[in-house]
Amino acid sequence: MLDMLWLLLPVAAASGWIAAKNTSSKSCQPTYDQKCGPEYYKGLNYLLNEQPDKAIDVFTRMLDEDSETVETHLALGSLFRKRGEVDRAIRIHQALSERPSIEVNQRSEALYELGKDFLKAGLLDRAENLFKELSGVTNYKNLALTKLTLVYEKEKDWNKAIESCSQIKFEKESRNRSNIAHYYCELAEKAIENKDVDSAWELLIAAQLADNCCIRVSVLLGDVECFRNNFQQAIAQYKKVEVQNPQYLSEVINPIKQCYEKLDDMVSLRNYLEELVNKHHNTRALLAFADIVCQQEGSEKAANFMIEYLREHPSLRGIDFMIDLGLKRLDGFAFENFKTLKELVGQLIQKKSFYQCNHCGFSSKSIYWQCPQCRSWSTLKPIQGLNGV
Repeated sequence: MLDMLWLLLPVAAASGWIAAKNTSSKSCQPTYDQKCGPEYYKGLNYLLNEQPDKAIDVFTRMLDEDSETVETHLALGSLFRKRGEVDRAIRIHQALSERPSIEVNQRSEALYELGKDFLKAGLLDRAENLFKELSGVTNYKNLALTKLTLVYEKEKDWNKAIESCSQIKFEKESRNRSNIAHYYCELAEKAIENKDVDSAWELLIAAQLADNCCIRVSVLLGDVECFRNNFQQAIAQYKKVEVQNPQYLSEVINPIKQCYEKLDDMVSLRNYLEELVNKHHNTRALLAFADIVCQQEGSEKAANFMIEYLREHPSLRGIDFMIDLGLKRLDGFAFENFKTLKELVGQLIQKKSFYQCNHCGFSSKSIYWQCPQCRSWSTLKPIQGLNGV
């Protein structure tokens, strides 16, 4: 519904005209209200009440009566696009943009809507050309560059995405800085796949300059240091995540554990994990710490620790770990009961999503740096508490 708010502009225009009329009686221009007529606002009312089919009927009828109404074409084309009838939307917006008598601003609006039609239809080359053209129009520069960046994201042309996004002027500059950092990370991941760690490092430094708070950058810098066998430096990079956002600690617990194991420094690992458990109640840190306690002091000591902890901070994964400890110490009928219980808990864990987008609500079992549903960056966060990672 937010996408359709531009349809309310005629209302504002009409109000402005009425105000102007009260101060001057010289103007003889027809009002916006007179141009649109009551049928137009009837269609708007249907839109606001989420009745798009009735709105389409009204706007189609208006076109039959007056094919020159620009606002009606724009509204009807957008409705067709939202309904998935992209071909019809394209025909309407294309015909509108090609009118010889259309005003410059109206033509730009029609081209912008046509570009969105092409984008929705997957005609990325055509969408790119239109948004490039509109990026040179002052009133549409930001809008066009935003859509152009989206085109490059879909094409996975991250260098062009960086270029276009860098030109966008957001109210909050942190938004495009964050996106640019992710584009550099995409390029860095490709370089890591090709074992070009030097190029990956340079790209990640550029990403860090764009957004020093980007968790993904810290994780990938740690991965590069691991690839170089610089395990102490890798640990330092991974540990930045705790400062940036401790919710994402689950993404670096296992890599940190592996680095300490490579360094044969289990004392430092245990101390660090215990600190994380006490400060952040992170489930993955808890399980890693309990596993070390079990190895060093025995399963009974680990079980006693887990019982006390889970009473205050219950989690399915913690319960599953407790069952594993029980299976090591039981036999016969009790063993079979615990085995059945583990299977049931395992089924519950398999059904759970451990990440959720705080923008659109999309949920997933694994991390995505860009939400597959709403295409927002850095909005998929680990779920905390009983169902936590």
